[in-house]
Amino acid sequence: MNTQTEATKLGTSPVEVVKTPRYAWVILAITYLASITAPLGQFKLAAIAGEIIGAYGLNYASFGMLMTCLAIIGAILAFPAAFICRRIGLKATCILAMSCIIAGGFVEIATSSVVLLYMGRFIEGIGLGLIGVAAPTIISLWFPDKTRGLVLGVWCTWVPMAITIDFNVAPAMAAGFGWQSVFFAVIAVTAVALVLFIAFYRMPTGKSSIPNYGVEGSMSDCFKYLKNKYIWLLGLTFLVFNFIQGGVVNTYYPTYLGSMGFDMATAGFMTSACSK
Repeated sequence: MNTQTEATKLGTSPVEVVKTPRYAWVILAITYLASITAPLGQFKLAAIAGEIIGAYGLNYASFGMLMTCLAIIGAILAFPAAFICRRIGLKATCILAMSCIIAGGFVEIATSSVVLLYMGRFIEGIGLGLIGVAAPTIISLWFPDKTRGLVLGVWCTWVPMAITIDFNVAPAMAAGFGWQSVFFAVIAVTAVALVLFIAFYRMPTGKSSIPNYGVEGSMSDCFKYLKNKYIWLLGLTFLVFNFIQGGVVNTYYPTYLGSMGFDMATAGFMTSACSK
């Protein structure tokens, strides 16, 4: 029995089932590739922590700050990122995000300066904060309610996928070609993702190039949602998870395993297994 017949018998209006456009899957592919470039840049240092600490003469606290500074700027920028998307558009936001990841990578390997290393991490953090907001919005615009939940679930693997790649590939690259090769590899992947995104991205038919994205009014108008206690509980839960997983396990666990006698490849694999 089809939807229209059922609706007629029940005396209700038929519900139109919106089909997923074929091109939406192309959008998912290029958006997913664009998304994983940010955590690839974020966790590349943790994957080769021993090499970076030795090359720059860092202590563990200084190395931890290299991970922290990127996460801090990414978290701060996540708040106004939706308004940036609305102002300049999703395409421009993603292009800016990947450009920051590329620029940050070049700054990090430009010299042996620790100051530039930190500066490069801050620039990469801008890309992380922007892409994390723009990407799911792009997917939501293309996919109807029937498939939106599924594809957003697929997209949510962007961080663990990047961590898995970093911790399993970066140690082998650093051992064979030097730690700089890991930085150049992330830059190259991001450049490819940027070119593909520019070439294939487009808005769904009938939608504005800079829609509202559900962000209405000014930023101050959004503070009323902070009265909802469940938003705070959800945020607190996510904060605790990320503090443990990202701030402790993904940052220091490879170094700890190295101190226990494991080589970088084994330490990377064991760390990535915790993020799946």
